[in-house]
Amino acid sequence: MMGPMGIFGISFATALFPTLAEFAAGDATDRLRDTLALGSRLMLFLNIPAGDRLAALGQPIVALLFQMGMFQDDATRATAVAVACYSAGLFAYAGLEVITRGFYTLHDTVTPLLFAALALALNLGFGLALMDRFGHAGLALGMSLPTIAEFAGTYPVLRARVPGLQTAALLSTGARSAAAAASMGLVLLGMLSLMAEADLSPRTSIVLKVAAGVPIRAVWYVAVSLLLGGPEVRLVAGRLRGCFRRGHSPAS
Repeated sequence: MMGPMGIFGISFATALFPTLAEFAAGDATDRLRDTLALGSRLMLFLNIPAGDRLAALGQPIVALLFQMGMFQDDATRATAVAVACYSAGLFAYAGLEVITRGFYTLHDTVTPLLFAALALALNLGFGLALMDRFGHAGLALGMSLPTIAEFAGTYPVLRARVPGLQTAALLSTGARSAAAAASMGLVLLGMLSLMAEADLSPRTSIVLKVAAGVPIRAVWYVAVSLLLGGPEVRLVAGRLRGCFRRGHSPAS
């Protein structure tokens, strides 16, 4: 889970932080608000499907990376279950990276600290309660559920500090992203059906599920997001084109 978290969460928020700090220092409240709102929406847009892909393809990914020697089918399935449970909270982990930095730009380190301490207490409580019933999966859920609660709790507090944080747009992005991510299950079912008919060896099947499943589901997600009218796809594509052009522009 730390792979997509590092790429789509920590690195994104780290790059965003200087811009937020600049706007806060210059009393550019409107620009600070718009940048925080956009950053939060992009976190949902990128990390909801990332969590879905980890959950859906967790077993072949774990098998491809670790299944050898004493690490066999039972261990792969158990690890994949834990990955799926951790993935449920990926969007919240990533969203908190932006929200926390929003508080930092306002010179408030106490509020995120208090919420983090509360989440830690909930983590302990949920972990102990769920472990008895669900075993190691309960421990993973005990991490994800408090993180979702922390995200849901800190956002309204930040919204009170930065009025007009575009909550309706954030909820709309979350709903579109969840719908598009859920539709990727159709792609997975179709791919698994084709692979079953091909009578592939177990190892070949695992490699194809990962190598083909990740990019195919990503393309499907982008296509469905465009059909649903989400502006985030065009925004991300525009930023990537801009970076590409700057990277290949002749030196002055």
